[in-house]
Amino acid sequence: MKTDRLGSLSIFFIPYVLLEVPSNIVLKMFKRPSTYIGILVCCWGTIMTLTGVCKNYAGLMICRLLLGVFEAGFFPGAVYLITTWYAAREVQTRIALFYCASALSGAFSGLLAFAIARMDGVGNLAGWAWIFVLEGMVTVIGTSSDLFENVIILMRLPQWASAASGLCPTHPLCPAGGSTRTRDAI
Repeated sequence: MKTDRLGSLSIFFIPYVLLEVPSNIVLKMFKRPSTYIGILVCCWGTIMTLTGVCKNYAGLMICRLLLGVFEAGFFPGAVYLITTWYAAREVQTRIALFYCASALSGAFSGLLAFAIARMDGVGNLAGWAWIFVLEGMVTVIGTSSDLFENVIILMRLPQWASAASGLCPTHPLCPAGGSTRTRDAI
């Protein structure tokens, strides 16, 4: 029993570690990185929700494996995008804020998980299953609305700093001057 739990925890990290770099390579192929990251997060939320309704060990292992596949690209992709939008002297602060936000969300997720776990038995689901179901559903709903906004509202916003037209000419990322830095040069 204990080895089953350890196996389901460990299998997540195999694709997570192996796919971080390839995911960033794929990200650079997209004209709209928000679409790629949105797809990753939506799939990640869907798999998270399905983890909560798994009925056997094989289903849990498949969900954890797929969760590692889809979650692998988010963090390194977000860090990569930060490096394309900010000058070198500004990147450290932005990445530090991103890491701090991640740690802070991890701290609050424990409190949230404690509260959700008290739903044990509601709808014939265990408390731990409700954690996966609710957090996955919130992720899917939040991402789905973001993808909808991307299609309807945000089509005109630049996805890469090199494509932005509103930057001042002296800004290091300005496409019209200041620097020749582009997303392909990073």
